[in-house]
Amino acid sequence: MAGSMKALRYHGQKDLRVDSVPIPELQSGQVKVKPEWCGICGTDLHEYIAGPILIPTAEKPHRLTGCSLPLIIGHEFAGEIVELGPGVEPRRLKVGMKVCIEPTLFDDNCPPCLDRRRNCCDKGGFFGLSGWGGGFSEYACLKEKVVHPLPDNVPTHIGALVEPLSVGWHALKASDHSPEQSALIVGAGPIGLAVLLCLIARGCRQILISEVSPQRIKHALDIAAACPEVEVIVLDPSKSDVVAKSKQLCSEGNQGPNVVYDCAGVQQSIETAIGAVRKGGTG
Repeated sequence: MAGSMKALRYHGQKDLRVDSVPIPELQSGQVKVKPEWCGICGTDLHEYIAGPILIPTAEKPHRLTGCSLPLIIGHEFAGEIVELGPGVEPRRLKVGMKVCIEPTLFDDNCPPCLDRRRNCCDKGGFFGLSGWGGGFSEYACLKEKVVHPLPDNVPTHIGALVEPLSVGWHALKASDHSPEQSALIVGAGPIGLAVLLCLIARGCRQILISEVSPQRIKHALDIAAACPEVEVIVLDPSKSDVVAKSKQLCSEGNQGPNVVYDCAGVQQSIETAIGAVRKGGTG
């Protein structure tokens, strides 16, 4: 008998329960991880408040996993390897190793997967949203290739942030942002702050941020205070015209920032991004 474990499962809108469920059986090519820290993503909040949205239902099970609610949630997590499945060589991964998780689910044989774009899998989903387990559990079994070792100096409570940080890093890569270019971040929530950290790490010298929440403004200013060599200016859209101010503050003829990152995803933020970015810029 595999035994049972505790897991936080989504049963429906505003219905989360700590259930006793079977410990997942380790399959060939998989790694069993004991989660230590797991983040609560905005997607999780949306599912809780207004779902099911992405989470599959009995009427429409997930096309890859075949699962439907109730299912274990949590996709931003890190923990410790407790067992290696058959076929996993103890080279890159070892029992006792601290790891973070790439939560993408994929079939590994559709055209996007074969083209090394498994995030675009035709049947793709997310561990912790689509079935096969999640981070809010005592154990999780995952494909070897989505389990990534953490450096010795990165604890698991930081490792749980790798997934949202990767969103910011990929945004910079997609925009082809160079350090000498100015940037505007619209929204200083977790992803907006991730973009801010990535811009600073990339060497960007002028960063504008649009945010209305006092708490999020404080977080952005705290990050800025730790990096005095970078010009970080926070604009409150309830107090100033972000589009006009962005064009005024950015050099080269008041043309506006070279790149704008919309990290809020609402109509007003999209309009601000389009209005603020300079002609020929990237948004």
